[in-house]
Amino acid sequence: MLSSQALSPAAHHPLPFLALYHYSRDQADNVYIAVALETKAQFLITGDKNLLTLKKQVENLHILNPRGFVDMMMESLKGEKP
Repeated sequence: MLSSQALSPAAHHPLPFLALYHYSRDQADNVYIAVALETKAQFLITGDKNLLTLKKQVENLHILNPRGFVDMMMESLKGEKP
């Protein structure tokens, strides 16, 4: 049997994968990035200024404010025919 000392710090966390993500200067925001990355989300839509500053730093995740997301979606629809 493994002792608790043999386990990594992440093993003691209620959601172990959260201990792996340290992107935001506001540690409370890391949960949003962690969940987005773990679920392989393409977008994280937020009004949080700390998260928005990370928009170019988190690989494979587009961090946008609501207006930016709507603008992006409208732009992508311009070329589509009804």
